[in-house]
Amino acid sequence: MRALFWGNFLQVVGMSASMAYLPLIVMEMGVTDNPEIWVGYILGILFSLSFFLSPVWSGVADHFGNKPMILRAGLGMGVGYAILSFVPDLRWYIAMMVPIAFCNGYTQAVLPLIADNTPSRYMGRAISAVQTGQVLGSAVGPALGALTADYLPNYQALLLFTSAGSALAGVVAWGFVKEEWVRPQQPFSLHLLRDLRICLAIPMMGVLYLLSFVSSMAQQGSAVVAATYTLHLVREGVPTYFLTVPQWLGVITLGVTVAGTVGLPIWGRLLDRLDPVRLLMLSLLLSYLVTLAHPFVNSLW
Repeated sequence: MRALFWGNFLQVVGMSASMAYLPLIVMEMGVTDNPEIWVGYILGILFSLSFFLSPVWSGVADHFGNKPMILRAGLGMGVGYAILSFVPDLRWYIAMMVPIAFCNGYTQAVLPLIADNTPSRYMGRAISAVQTGQVLGSAVGPALGALTADYLPNYQALLLFTSAGSALAGVVAWGFVKEEWVRPQQPFSLHLLRDLRICLAIPMMGVLYLLSFVSSMAQQGSAVVAATYTLHLVREGVPTYFLTVPQWLGVITLGVTVAGTVGLPIWGRLLDRLDPVRLLMLSLLLSYLVTLAHPFVNSLW
Protein backbone atom coordinates (compact mmCIF):
# COMPACT_ATOMS: atom_id res chain seq x y z
CA MET A 1 0.00 0.00 0.00
CA ARG A 2 2.75 2.45 0.92
CA ALA A 3 4.77 1.58 -2.17
CA LEU A 4 1.80 2.05 -4.50
CA PHE A 5 0.95 5.34 -2.79
CA TRP A 6 4.36 6.63 -3.86
CA GLY A 7 4.12 4.90 -7.22
CA ASN A 8 0.82 6.63 -7.99
CA PHE A 9 2.20 9.91 -6.69
CA LEU A 10 5.31 9.80 -8.90
CA GLN A 11 3.42 8.70 -12.00
CA VAL A 12 0.80 11.46 -11.71
CA VAL A 13 3.41 14.12 -10.86
CA GLY A 14 5.19 13.31 -14.10
CA MET A 15 2.02 13.28 -16.22
CA SER A 16 0.57 16.50 -14.81
CA ALA A 17 3.91 18.34 -15.05
CA SER A 18 3.70 18.27 -18.86
CA MET A 19 0.07 17.69 -19.84
CA ALA A 20 -1.06 21.32 -19.47
CA TYR A 21 1.81 22.40 -21.73
CA LEU A 22 0.81 20.18 -24.65
CA PRO A 23 -0.60 23.17 -26.64
CA LEU A 24 2.71 25.01 -26.24
CA ILE A 25 4.64 21.90 -27.34
CA VAL A 26 2.48 21.66 -30.47
CA MET A 27 3.02 25.35 -31.26
CA GLU A 28 6.75 24.94 -30.63
CA MET A 29 6.79 22.31 -33.38
CA GLY A 30 5.56 24.79 -35.96
CA VAL A 31 1.74 24.74 -35.67
CA THR A 32 0.49 28.32 -35.69
CA ASP A 33 -3.16 27.90 -36.77
CA ASN A 34 -5.64 25.98 -34.62
CA PRO A 35 -3.15 24.10 -32.40
CA GLU A 36 -6.10 22.73 -30.41
CA ILE A 37 -6.98 20.46 -33.36
CA TRP A 38 -3.57 18.77 -33.18
CA VAL A 39 -3.85 18.55 -29.40
CA GLY A 40 -7.13 16.73 -29.94
CA TYR A 41 -5.50 14.30 -32.37
CA ILE A 42 -2.71 13.50 -29.91
CA LEU A 43 -5.01 12.92 -26.95
CA GLY A 44 -7.50 11.08 -29.15
CA ILE A 45 -4.86 8.55 -30.21
CA LEU A 46 -3.62 8.08 -26.65
CA PHE A 47 -7.00 7.53 -25.01
CA SER A 48 -8.69 5.67 -27.90
CA LEU A 49 -5.96 3.03 -28.09
CA SER A 50 -5.89 2.83 -24.28
CA PHE A 51 -9.64 2.21 -24.33
CA PHE A 52 -9.39 -0.73 -26.73
CA LEU A 53 -6.31 -2.20 -25.03
CA SER A 54 -7.61 -1.92 -21.46
CA PRO A 55 -9.73 -5.12 -21.55
CA VAL A 56 -6.85 -6.94 -23.24
CA TRP A 57 -4.44 -6.03 -20.45
CA SER A 58 -7.10 -6.97 -17.88
CA GLY A 59 -7.32 -10.42 -19.45
CA VAL A 60 -3.53 -10.74 -19.39
CA ALA A 61 -3.52 -9.69 -15.71
CA ASP A 62 -6.08 -12.39 -14.87
CA HIS A 63 -3.58 -15.00 -16.05
CA PHE A 64 -0.14 -13.53 -15.28
CA GLY A 65 -0.91 -11.19 -12.36
CA ASN A 66 -1.29 -7.45 -11.85
CA LYS A 67 2.32 -6.62 -10.93
CA PRO A 68 3.62 -7.32 -14.47
CA MET A 69 0.96 -4.90 -15.76
CA ILE A 70 2.16 -2.20 -13.35
CA LEU A 71 5.74 -2.73 -14.54
CA ARG A 72 4.60 -2.63 -18.18
CA ALA A 73 2.87 0.70 -17.60
CA GLY A 74 5.51 2.40 -15.44
CA LEU A 75 8.69 1.30 -17.17
CA GLY A 76 7.15 1.26 -20.65
CA MET A 77 5.80 4.81 -20.43
CA GLY A 78 9.08 5.91 -18.87
CA VAL A 79 10.95 4.80 -21.99
CA GLY A 80 8.23 6.10 -24.34
CA TYR A 81 8.10 9.60 -22.90
CA ALA A 82 11.91 9.79 -22.80
CA ILE A 83 11.95 9.20 -26.56
CA LEU A 84 9.02 11.59 -27.04
CA SER A 85 10.96 14.42 -25.40
CA PHE A 86 13.49 14.34 -28.28
CA VAL A 87 11.35 13.67 -31.39
CA PRO A 88 12.05 16.28 -34.09
CA ASP A 89 8.58 17.07 -35.44
CA LEU A 90 4.86 16.63 -34.94
CA ARG A 91 4.54 13.55 -37.16
CA TRP A 92 6.98 11.62 -34.99
CA TYR A 93 5.26 12.98 -31.90
CA ILE A 94 1.90 11.56 -33.01
CA ALA A 95 3.53 8.27 -34.06
CA MET A 96 5.11 7.86 -30.60
CA MET A 97 1.64 8.10 -29.03
CA VAL A 98 0.93 4.58 -30.30
CA PRO A 99 3.56 2.71 -28.19
CA ILE A 100 2.85 5.01 -25.24
CA ALA A 101 -0.86 4.15 -25.45
CA PHE A 102 0.21 0.50 -25.64
CA CYS A 103 1.88 0.89 -22.23
CA ASN A 104 -0.67 3.24 -20.63
CA GLY A 105 -2.65 2.17 -17.55
CA TYR A 106 -0.60 2.41 -14.34
CA THR A 107 -3.47 3.30 -12.01
CA GLN A 108 -5.79 0.81 -13.74
CA ALA A 109 -3.32 -1.94 -12.81
CA VAL A 110 -2.73 -0.68 -9.26
CA LEU A 111 -6.34 -0.88 -8.04
CA PRO A 112 -6.92 -4.57 -8.94
CA LEU A 113 -3.64 -5.50 -7.24
CA ILE A 114 -4.75 -3.71 -4.07
CA ALA A 115 -8.17 -5.40 -4.26
CA ASP A 116 -6.69 -8.89 -4.78
CA ASN A 117 -3.99 -8.70 -2.09
CA THR A 118 -5.58 -6.73 0.77
CA PRO A 119 -7.73 -8.27 3.54
CA SER A 120 -11.30 -7.00 3.27
CA ARG A 121 -11.17 -5.24 6.67
CA TYR A 122 -8.34 -3.00 5.36
CA MET A 123 -9.66 -2.56 1.83
CA GLY A 124 -11.11 0.95 2.19
CA ARG A 125 -8.02 2.34 3.86
CA ALA A 126 -5.70 0.80 1.28
CA ILE A 127 -7.64 2.04 -1.75
CA SER A 128 -8.09 5.54 -0.31
CA ALA A 129 -4.37 5.74 0.53
CA VAL A 130 -3.35 4.81 -3.01
CA GLN A 131 -5.82 7.30 -4.51
CA THR A 132 -4.55 10.01 -2.15
CA GLY A 133 -1.13 9.60 -3.77
CA GLN A 134 -2.78 10.23 -7.13
CA VAL A 135 -4.53 13.38 -5.87
CA LEU A 136 -1.36 14.77 -4.27
CA GLY A 137 0.57 14.07 -7.45
CA SER A 138 -1.94 16.03 -9.50
CA ALA A 139 -1.30 19.03 -7.21
CA VAL A 140 2.51 18.82 -7.23
CA GLY A 141 2.94 18.15 -10.97
CA PRO A 142 1.53 21.45 -12.31
CA ALA A 143 3.59 23.39 -9.78
CA LEU A 144 6.72 21.60 -10.97
CA GLY A 145 5.90 22.47 -14.58
CA ALA A 146 5.14 26.10 -13.79
CA LEU A 147 8.40 26.57 -11.85
CA THR A 148 10.66 24.98 -14.47
CA ALA A 149 9.05 25.66 -17.88
CA ASP A 150 10.75 29.03 -18.40
CA TYR A 151 14.20 27.64 -17.54
CA LEU A 152 14.21 24.63 -19.86
CA PRO A 153 15.57 24.75 -23.44
CA ASN A 154 12.07 24.04 -24.78
CA TYR A 155 8.64 23.00 -23.55
CA GLN A 156 9.15 19.52 -24.97
CA ALA A 157 11.79 18.96 -22.26
CA LEU A 158 8.95 18.89 -19.70
CA LEU A 159 8.24 15.39 -21.00
CA LEU A 160 11.43 14.28 -19.26
CA PHE A 161 9.55 14.83 -15.97
CA THR A 162 6.81 12.55 -17.29
CA SER A 163 9.40 9.96 -18.26
CA ALA A 164 11.16 10.12 -14.89
CA GLY A 165 7.91 9.98 -12.91
CA SER A 166 6.60 6.94 -14.79
CA ALA A 167 9.94 5.12 -14.68
CA LEU A 168 10.37 5.74 -10.94
CA ALA A 169 6.81 4.55 -10.34
CA GLY A 170 7.73 1.33 -12.13
CA VAL A 171 10.95 0.96 -10.14
CA VAL A 172 9.06 1.44 -6.85
CA ALA A 173 6.60 -1.29 -7.84
CA TRP A 174 9.43 -3.57 -8.98
CA GLY A 175 11.34 -3.26 -5.72
CA PHE A 176 8.66 -2.95 -3.06
CA VAL A 177 5.35 -4.40 -4.29
CA LYS A 178 4.64 -8.05 -3.46
CA GLU A 179 1.82 -9.95 -5.11
CA GLU A 180 0.54 -13.32 -3.99
CA TRP A 181 -0.47 -14.76 -7.35
CA VAL A 182 -1.31 -18.32 -8.32
CA ARG A 183 -1.36 -18.75 -12.10
CA PRO A 184 -4.47 -20.57 -13.41
CA GLN A 185 -3.96 -24.12 -14.64
CA GLN A 186 -5.70 -23.58 -17.99
CA PRO A 187 -3.72 -22.06 -20.90
CA PHE A 188 -3.90 -18.33 -21.48
CA SER A 189 -6.76 -17.11 -23.67
CA LEU A 190 -8.81 -13.95 -24.13
CA HIS A 191 -12.62 -13.94 -24.11
CA LEU A 192 -13.42 -10.24 -24.25
CA LEU A 193 -17.08 -10.47 -25.28
CA ARG A 194 -17.79 -13.20 -22.74
CA ASP A 195 -16.12 -11.17 -19.98
CA LEU A 196 -18.15 -8.12 -20.97
CA ARG A 197 -21.41 -10.07 -20.77
CA ILE A 198 -20.48 -11.41 -17.34
CA CYS A 199 -19.66 -7.92 -16.04
CA LEU A 200 -22.83 -6.34 -17.42
CA ALA A 201 -24.90 -9.09 -15.79
CA ILE A 202 -23.84 -7.79 -12.36
CA PRO A 203 -26.65 -5.61 -10.90
CA MET A 204 -26.07 -1.85 -11.39
CA MET A 205 -22.86 -2.46 -13.38
CA GLY A 206 -24.34 -1.04 -16.58
CA VAL A 207 -25.44 2.17 -14.83
CA LEU A 208 -22.07 2.55 -13.09
CA TYR A 209 -20.26 2.02 -16.39
CA LEU A 210 -22.39 4.71 -18.03
CA LEU A 211 -21.75 7.18 -15.19
CA SER A 212 -18.02 6.47 -15.28
CA PHE A 213 -17.97 6.89 -19.06
CA VAL A 214 -19.78 10.25 -19.02
CA SER A 215 -17.74 11.63 -16.12
CA SER A 216 -14.44 10.57 -17.73
CA MET A 217 -15.53 12.11 -21.04
CA ALA A 218 -16.07 15.41 -19.22
CA GLN A 219 -12.90 15.33 -17.13
CA GLN A 220 -10.16 13.62 -19.15
CA GLY A 221 -7.95 16.19 -20.76
CA SER A 222 -9.49 19.05 -18.80
CA ALA A 223 -6.03 20.43 -18.01
CA VAL A 224 -5.27 20.63 -21.74
CA VAL A 225 -8.62 22.28 -22.47
CA ALA A 226 -7.95 24.87 -19.76
CA ALA A 227 -4.47 25.45 -21.19
CA THR A 228 -5.83 25.89 -24.72
CA TYR A 229 -8.44 28.37 -23.52
CA THR A 230 -5.75 30.27 -21.61
CA LEU A 231 -3.76 30.64 -24.84
CA HIS A 232 -6.94 31.83 -26.57
CA LEU A 233 -7.40 34.56 -23.96
CA VAL A 234 -3.76 35.62 -24.34
CA ARG A 235 -4.17 35.84 -28.13
CA GLU A 236 -7.23 38.01 -27.55
CA GLY A 237 -5.01 40.46 -25.65
CA VAL A 238 -6.05 39.97 -22.03
CA PRO A 239 -3.44 41.22 -19.53
CA THR A 240 -0.97 38.62 -18.22
CA TYR A 241 0.29 40.93 -15.43
CA PHE A 242 3.52 39.75 -13.81
CA LEU A 243 3.33 36.08 -14.88
CA THR A 244 4.50 34.50 -18.13
CA VAL A 245 2.15 32.37 -20.21
CA PRO A 246 3.73 29.05 -19.07
CA GLN A 247 3.39 30.19 -15.46
CA TRP A 248 -0.28 30.98 -16.05
CA LEU A 249 -0.81 27.47 -17.43
CA GLY A 250 0.73 26.01 -14.28
CA VAL A 251 -1.20 28.29 -11.94
CA ILE A 252 -4.58 27.54 -13.55
CA THR A 253 -3.97 23.78 -13.57
CA LEU A 254 -2.67 23.95 -10.01
CA GLY A 255 -5.77 25.87 -8.93
CA VAL A 256 -8.04 23.08 -10.14
CA THR A 257 -6.02 20.29 -8.52
CA VAL A 258 -5.50 22.08 -5.19
CA ALA A 259 -9.19 22.90 -4.99
CA GLY A 260 -9.96 19.24 -5.66
CA THR A 261 -7.51 18.14 -2.96
CA VAL A 262 -9.18 20.46 -0.44
CA GLY A 263 -12.70 19.58 -1.56
CA LEU A 264 -12.42 15.78 -1.48
CA PRO A 265 -12.29 15.44 2.35
CA ILE A 266 -15.25 17.82 2.65
CA TRP A 267 -17.36 15.78 0.24
CA GLY A 268 -16.19 12.63 2.04
CA ARG A 269 -17.49 13.89 5.38
CA LEU A 270 -20.79 14.87 3.78
CA LEU A 271 -20.99 11.42 2.23
CA ASP A 272 -20.85 9.84 5.72
CA ARG A 273 -23.85 11.92 6.83
CA LEU A 274 -26.09 12.44 3.78
CA ASP A 275 -27.83 10.24 1.25
CA PRO A 276 -25.21 9.34 -1.42
CA VAL A 277 -27.65 9.62 -4.34
CA ARG A 278 -28.80 13.11 -3.37
CA LEU A 279 -25.21 14.19 -2.71
CA LEU A 280 -24.16 12.90 -6.14
CA MET A 281 -27.01 14.83 -7.78
CA LEU A 282 -26.03 17.99 -5.88
CA SER A 283 -22.35 17.74 -6.82
CA LEU A 284 -23.19 17.11 -10.49
CA LEU A 285 -25.58 20.07 -10.53
CA LEU A 286 -22.98 22.40 -9.00
CA SER A 287 -20.31 21.15 -11.42
CA TYR A 288 -22.67 21.79 -14.33
CA LEU A 289 -23.47 25.34 -13.21
CA VAL A 290 -19.82 26.25 -12.65
CA THR A 291 -18.68 24.74 -15.95
CA LEU A 292 -21.52 26.52 -17.76
CA ALA A 293 -19.94 29.85 -16.77
CA HIS A 294 -16.51 29.06 -18.26
CA PRO A 295 -17.21 30.21 -21.86
CA PHE A 296 -18.10 33.66 -20.53
CA VAL A 297 -14.79 34.12 -18.66
CA ASN A 298 -12.65 36.85 -20.20
CA SER A 299 -9.91 37.24 -17.59
CA LEU A 300 -7.03 34.99 -16.58
CA TRP A 301 -7.75 35.66 -12.93
